[in-house]
Amino acid sequence: MAAANPLRPGSHEFESLLAAVRARSASFGAERVRRAVLERLAVEKRDRVLELGFGSGRLLFAVAARATQGLVAGIEPEEYALRHASRRCERLVREGRVTLVRGTSRDLSAFGTGAFDKVYGVHVTAFWDDPLPHLREIRRVLRPGGRLLLGACVDEPGLALQRGLAATGFREIRTEGAGTMAWTAAR
Repeated sequence: MAAANPLRPGSHEFESLLAAVRARSASFGAERVRRAVLERLAVEKRDRVLELGFGSGRLLFAVAARATQGLVAGIEPEEYALRHASRRCERLVREGRVTLVRGTSRDLSAFGTGAFDKVYGVHVTAFWDDPLPHLREIRRVLRPGGRLLLGACVDEPGLALQRGLAATGFREIRTEGAGTMAWTAAR
């Protein structure tokens, strides 16, 4: 029998970690995160992009403003965040430019193999008890040569993530710090 994952949405551990991540995120500044993601991801108008853990949907909305002829999708474990982002992106969802799904990056079965040119997530790695299942799914939905960008607080473990990226077939793995954030990009 497999041990229960203490980081399941709704658990006390999950809620505590979520509160800590939100506090760190606020200290970094949403505008700085938005600029950093848009700069590093280099979203083009026809890109198909997936956000992991879209929260309020603000960043996803900004990415959709760049991918005007593409598709932006997001996956989020929290029902409250899903409802909030659905309202924020209502017009884009109606137009078929944005797709929002409840779930986690451990199971991206809602999306086909090679469905995305770019995948990104900010502070999502803090919720991964084991990065490998998440990275395998991300690798599956990312087209060959596609770009992955993960942002995290600099004191979150990065070595396990880099090893996991290499083990799941990612190459060109690069981590750089920016203030209190570290950004890991891979192809």
